[in-house]
Amino acid sequence: MSSALLSSVPDAPSGRYSTHKVLNQAKPATGFNAFTGDAVLRAAIDREASWAADRCEALGAVAGDENVQELARLANRHLPELKTHDRFGNRID
Repeated sequence: MSSALLSSVPDAPSGRYSTHKVLNQAKPATGFNAFTGDAVLRAAIDREASWAADRCEALGAVAGDENVQELARLANRHLPELKTHDRFGNRID
């Protein structure tokens, strides 16, 4: 392929070739409050449990945090392992 053709690709980072722009994917869901962004949930909490609104808002901020979402991704990737015995055969549970 000629270098003139490759250099005409828009927004091609140096050293890599961009073939197209991906426009049909959602942006990362980070940096938001999952509670305050949900009008139906807010209305339900206001109607049924207004005492919990502050707690729900705090939890919503945690749910939208990028670091917490990375921890959740890692937890889903690495399955828990049951360890009932130590290396000498003694029960540890």
